[in-house]
This record gives sequence, structure tokens and C-alpha cells, in this order.
Amino acid sequence: LLYGKAGYTNLRIGTDSTIAGVSLSDATNLDGYRLGLGVEQGIGANTYLKGEYRYSNYETDVTKNEVLAGVGVRF
Repeated sequence: LLYGKAGYTNLRIGTDSTIAGVSLSDATNLDGYRLGLGVEQGIGANTYLKGEYRYSNYETDVTKNEVLAGVGVRF
């Protein structure tokens, strides 16, 4: 099975720091889109191997690349 995906994604970026005993924290949410391609290959009656690549693009030119590998069971 070869498949593609497209959709909305959200990334929360935060920082925590302590300066002279004063703790500071800040966080922001970035909206974006995700594109992906994947493949599944059956290895038994109910089991499969999976590989997927995901590309995400967020506001302020932040990008993220992910590779996923897995084993699945259908029931």
C-alpha cells in the first residue's frame, strides 16, 4: 500500500531559563501544514511493516523533517 497525507499541524516551542535565581519561561504556538508519503508491506495475515516520511512547514520559516518506521497489527 502506497499512500500520501496532507493536513494542518501545530508546533509549541518553549524555553525555560533561570538567571540570578529568577525563573523565566516563554512559549509560542506555530501553525503550519504537513505533507507525507508512506508505504505499508504485509508480512503476515494481520501484520505489516511501515515506512513514512513527513515534512512540516510552520510560520516564521520553521521546518521539520521526520522519518518513521514501524510494525503494525490489524485486529
